[in-house]
Amino acid sequence: MKNQSLLYICCLVFLNLACEKTIPLDPGQTPELYVIEGLITNETTRQQIKVSKSQGFNDVGVSAGVSGAQVVVTDDQGLIMDFTEAQPGIYKSKTAFAGEIGRTYTLTIEHNDQLFTASEMMNTMGTIDTLLTQIDPEEQADPEEDGRFYDILVFMKEPQETENFYLVKFFRNGQVENFDGEDVYVFDDVAIGEDLSALPGPVYYAEGDVARMELYSLSRKAFRFYSDLNANINNDGGMFSSQPANVSTNMEGGAIGYFQVSAFDEKEVTIK
Repeated sequence: MKNQSLLYICCLVFLNLACEKTIPLDPGQTPELYVIEGLITNETTRQQIKVSKSQGFNDVGVSAGVSGAQVVVTDDQGLIMDFTEAQPGIYKSKTAFAGEIGRTYTLTIEHNDQLFTASEMMNTMGTIDTLLTQIDPEEQADPEEDGRFYDILVFMKEPQETENFYLVKFFRNGQVENFDGEDVYVFDDVAIGEDLSALPGPVYYAEGDVARMELYSLSRKAFRFYSDLNANINNDGGMFSSQPANVSTNMEGGAIGYFQVSAFDEKEVTIK
C-alpha cells in the first residue's frame, strides 16, 4: 500500500513538472507615459508643477524630470501665470501668486508636440482650530520607537452646507510621515460631521518633536484619485484583495498623475 501511495505521489510530481511552462516577460510592453504632478493652493508662493516620465520595467531609482516643457496656468477670469524650469522637470511660477476659492484653474503643458491639459476648481474647506497633545498610555507602555508615545489631537469645524473632501498630511520635525509612502489620508465631510474634536493623528511623537498637520481641500475627482492611489498602494495581491485598478486622473492628452487645486490650512505644535 505504501509503495502504491509513493508511486501516486511521484506521478503527481512528474505531471506538475511536465506542465511547467516558461513565460518570457516583455519589458517593453508598457508604453512610456508622461507623469504630471501639479499643485495650486491659496498660499502666496511660487506654485509648482512637476513633469516626468514613467519608468521602464528594468529601471530603478527616481524617474528623470522632463526638461524644456512649456507650462502655463490660467484661471477662469483670464489671468495667465507662466512657469519656468527651476530644475530638471520642476516648473515654478515666474512670480508668487495665491489661488482663490471658487476660481477654476487650467493647466496646459506642451512638450515635443505633446499637449496635456487639466482643469480644477478650488473648493472651500473647514479650518484647523487647534492641535493639542496627550500621552497614549498603551503606546507609552510598549513604544514602537523609544520615547515616542505622544498623540496630537485635532480639533476643527467643518462647513456642512457644502460637500467637502480633504487630504491630510502629518509631519514630524519637518518630515512627512506616511509610513514609507504606504498611507494616503483622505476623508469626506460625512465621515467627521460638523465638529471634529480630539481626533488622534496616526503618528506618535516624543518630547521636543515638532508636529505639523496640513489640510488640503479636494474636488470629488481628486478625492477619487487619492482613494484609488491608496487602494493600489495597499493591495497585497491576496485572494481577498480587490482587483488593482487604473488610478483616475483629470489630465487630458494621455498623461497620468493629477493637477490638484486646493485651499490650504496648517497648524503646528511642539511636544512639551
